[in-house]
Amino acid sequence: MNKKILITGASGHLGGMLFRSLVDLGYKKLVGTDLKKKNIKKNQKFILADLKSFKATKEVTKSTYAIVHFGAIPIEDTQTNILRNNIIGTYNLFEAARINRVKRIIFASSNHAIGFHRRKTRLNHFSNQRPDSHYGLSKAFGEELSRFYADKFNIKSMCIRIGTC
Repeated sequence: MNKKILITGASGHLGGMLFRSLVDLGYKKLVGTDLKKKNIKKNQKFILADLKSFKATKEVTKSTYAIVHFGAIPIEDTQTNILRNNIIGTYNLFEAARINRVKRIIFASSNHAIGFHRRKTRLNHFSNQRPDSHYGLSKAFGEELSRFYADKFNIKSMCIRIGTC
């Protein structure tokens, strides 16, 4: 692919695995971003950025065709930390994407967005969100934000509810 793809959370566990794998597969226009530069090799394009800063997020998403959004606190944390990192950071990313005319976003969601369903309940893509934590609530927010930006601004989105890796 000859179009810029941005991976947020590229120093994290899952985002880092995807980032390193795509670089190894030869993707040339791949850019990683995160709060910290960890496990990044010299041949990998990486930009330090904090998604809580709208200005930084708008800058890092310039000239981007697609975003794979892993940048968030990946576990339950304080309500304040989840709000700042997962909710505000995700909002900033979608809004910056809209301004910069990004065409596609893949949102890394979680099984925690539907975690309060009873274990015996058979779930499918029509099942209601039932977040089981502040973390799950932030992922449910990201899914709804994705739908809103798809409906209102035609940003093609995909939400992937990750269980374990």
